[in-house]
Amino acid sequence: MDGMGDTALGDTWLWNGGAWTELCVAGPSPRWLSMMAPLSGELVLVGGFGVASTTGLAETWTWDGGRWSRLAVSGPSARGGGSMAPLGGELVLFGGFYEAEYSDTWTWNGVAWTQLDVVGPSARAGAAMAPLGGKLVLFGGSNGTTITGDTWTWDGSAWTQLAVSGPPARFWATMVAVDGALVLFGGYSADETFLSDTWTWNGASWTERNAPGPPARANAVMAPF
Repeated sequence: MDGMGDTALGDTWLWNGGAWTELCVAGPSPRWLSMMAPLSGELVLVGGFGVASTTGLAETWTWDGGRWSRLAVSGPSARGGGSMAPLGGELVLFGGFYEAEYSDTWTWNGVAWTQLDVVGPSARAGAAMAPLGGKLVLFGGSNGTTITGDTWTWDGSAWTQLAVSGPPARFWATMVAVDGALVLFGGYSADETFLSDTWTWNGASWTERNAPGPPARANAVMAPF
């Protein structure tokens, strides 16, 4: 339910495997670059930017399959473009940006947000993050002036930077777990071009796959099927 462009959107659509249906439900206000991930049979939506790009949001919403609920909880400050994914029965949110890029780590257990006092990746937004083998893997991102190409893992208590070579620096890449590996596609490069390369991460190393695919793009959506 994100829109990015001249008009931010606030509509909710449901896909049943064969068709889209627009749902007439009240919910989050129009926004873009919010973060959403599943946890315990619900979807959790956090933050984003409102109709005016200068309006940062700090709300937490859940979707139970039939209705949206705004939760009366405190948590991450207003932001968009952070990285959020499930691990070990909770959601982990890292970074994002509003008036600056952030480097904070938060967890959501279904009831409350907790900011963790940990050292990890530098401040950034637009990093790709996905779970694999009991850890979260985070790659790349941007701090507004520098595009990164580092690889980090989160094991539930600490961040670890891995001394591995891999994809060139980028942000707004798309990454998802498929058949026991992570697949990373595209993004926006340090030399300001859209990318169309495909890489896989097996838990120890990155491999570029020489596979024709979609045209170059950034901030795409990808999921296993």
